[in-house]
Amino acid sequence: MPITRKQFELEIDREIEEWMKKIHDFLAKRKEEAFSAEELYRTFTGRRLRIPPTEDEEGGYYEKEGIDFDAALEKLVEIAAVEKRIIRAEDYYCWLGPLIL
Repeated sequence: MPITRKQFELEIDREIEEWMKKIHDFLAKRKEEAFSAEELYRTFTGRRLRIPPTEDEEGGYYEKEGIDFDAALEKLVEIAAVEKRIIRAEDYYCWLGPLIL
């Protein structure tokens, strides 16, 4: 399925763009607060972002939706629409500026 020129330039697809819009809108309404990636993902899906590992695997993994969500957060930081800070080994995100898509 084709993507738009803007999506091509940003190196994103439709799913990532939709996540970017949802995340940015949520943070724009809460400019005085910062949220962890886990808190944001649970807000939208009611599920954990990272699936805990089973006894026979290391680390854990992300579902496809979680991978798209994480890519959207990182792209928002890259284009300076969202700011990221690491606090006690956890990534937090807050609104920084307008989202131009």
